[in-house]
Amino acid sequence: MKRINLIVLLLVIIGTTVTSLYANRTNGADLGIEIMSNQRVVRSNDAVTYTLESSNIGPDTAEHVQILIELPDGAVVTSSSGEGWSCSTDDQRSESLTCELDLLNAGDSSELAVEFQAPDEGPDLFTSATISSDVADPDS
Repeated sequence: MKRINLIVLLLVIIGTTVTSLYANRTNGADLGIEIMSNQRVVRSNDAVTYTLESSNIGPDTAEHVQILIELPDGAVVTSSSGEGWSCSTDDQRSESLTCELDLLNAGDSSELAVEFQAPDEGPDLFTSATISSDVADPDS
């Protein structure tokens, strides 16, 4: 079995621009995401679980939260779970997973677990995740 180095790339893309009637009011949903792996060393065809923790430090509720997860080429998603989360793979590319959550209140966080089978090629596994919502981010 080959040894594969696990590398997680974290990207945060937040919100879309929303026009406000109150130009001086600071509002929006300040989203963040963190990826954790259940193992540091991954071998070919190992089962790997990523836990993604998304958070909203507010001040507003994030609506229609989306996480786009780009797994390594050749990875096969075997399961995904999290309270309120709904996930689906891209029909053309099984390594691309989109997960959606209706609402993430200000001050709250939510966990999502994604399990996949590691590819049999290496040596490095690159993974990225982006988070967004329909509510503007006050930092952008």
